[in-house]
Amino acid sequence: MKIKSVVLLAPLISILLLIAGCFAQENHSVTLNGKYTECKNKTILTTLDDEPAYIQKGCYNFLGKIDSFTIILLKQPNIGYYVDGVYPTEGVPQGFRKDRLHVLISGNILNCKKWNNCTPPVPNAGYQRINMLELKSIKINERGECSICDDTTVVAVLEDEPAYLRKGCFEESDLFYIDLVNVPVSNNYVSKLIYPCNGIPEKFQIDGLSVLITGNILRCGKGDTCIPSMPNVRVAPINIFELKTIKTTVK
Repeated sequence: MKIKSVVLLAPLISILLLIAGCFAQENHSVTLNGKYTECKNKTILTTLDDEPAYIQKGCYNFLGKIDSFTIILLKQPNIGYYVDGVYPTEGVPQGFRKDRLHVLISGNILNCKKWNNCTPPVPNAGYQRINMLELKSIKINERGECSICDDTTVVAVLEDEPAYLRKGCFEESDLFYIDLVNVPVSNNYVSKLIYPCNGIPEKFQIDGLSVLITGNILRCGKGDTCIPSMPNVRVAPINIFELKTIKTTVK
């Protein structure tokens, strides 16, 4: 009978430990005035100067938690280990709090870190510690995700090319790919799915929408970030696309 009692108490103990862990994470959160008081040692690991990045929405007002926004770097800084995102000591400025907004940032990456307090976490924003950033400047990046391309060679030019829009992720409504009806003839490899470096305009974000597109396919490629991905969206690298115009097909 005593053994049964211990077994029944085990789930309760686990729950209490989880709650305690959550309170421990709260000690690493940003205070209401935006100051990160836990960052006592402000050793600078590296300095960023107009580095390409995008804004990622972190928490979704779950159990009273306010929305938090993280900055995801498109290029890895040279600090000796992998850095996915950084969190500004003052938070992301109000005018830039938009999910997947592409920006250019300048500032200092610090050796102190912060816990992600999302409960439950957003996909790709789990319980992990990320480096704090002394943000000096932030501005819109007109090139979007094309900024990851060192090789911007145009391998194909599309002019009112027929295609379909494919929703890329189950969770992210604004991540869409372009599925070409005809793969263009090129001396370089061109994938059937292409990724617009500035995304798809909101009014066209309809899965399966038939469109006509104009723009440049670049030699540069990117991998699928969806886990899990939608059907027919491959994990293999796909070409990045400079979208110039998009319109629905006339039936």
